Amino acid sequence: MAYTAKHVQATSCPLGKVERYNFQGQPAKTTRYWKIAPWMSIMLADPDIGTDMIKLHEDALADAEKARAVFKDFYHGDIYRDLVKEGIIE
Repeated sequence: MAYTAKHVQATSCPLGKVERYNFQGQPAKTTRYWKIAPWMSIMLADPDIGTDMIKLHEDALADAEKARAVFKDFYHGDIYRDLVKEGIIE
């Protein structure tokens, strides 16, 4: 859970109701931030993941041109679809 935008003041996860902070007042769980370019390079180079990522991207680009029928992942969202329409994601 990223506590941003409308969740900035939240003290627990709105979905799982897990507390945001531990008893010492520190974030209960954190994750490392990965810059997108190196992360994508690593993922695309992996023979087990890379081909699936490329296929997913191709499918997502094709779907972005159509009316949305489902919402399963980020590429069904308005932000991704707008980036495709604007030519930022090709």
